[in-house]
Amino acid sequence: MLNARRSLRHACAFALFVALAGSAAAQSAPAAGQAAAGAKSCEHARKKIAREQRTAAEVADTLAKSQRARETCVSRSACARYDEAIRDTERRQARQAARLARYEQEVAAACAP
Repeated sequence: MLNARRSLRHACAFALFVALAGSAAAQSAPAAGQAAAGAKSCEHARKKIAREQRTAAEVADTLAKSQRARETCVSRSACARYDEAIRDTERRQARQAARLARYEQEVAAACAP
């Protein structure tokens, strides 16, 4: 019984030591962790902008194709479909421009020194 108490005491002391050592190490590393997190958020924000710019280019191509097709359409129903597609694409382009501006602000905030 005495040995069981002694080994329990040693185990508790060891656990306390490990917890305190881990706490001290965690307190000394926040600056490095924050710098890494800042760089990571900056990189993520830049990737979002690149992805949004690729999508904007695709939307501009789609709009150009729809406008060219509208110029050559023959039937009234086909022209109506192209007109609606053009309106939808222009609305999408406006939303995308707003989203891109917001992402650029996020990059400025995340990548600020």
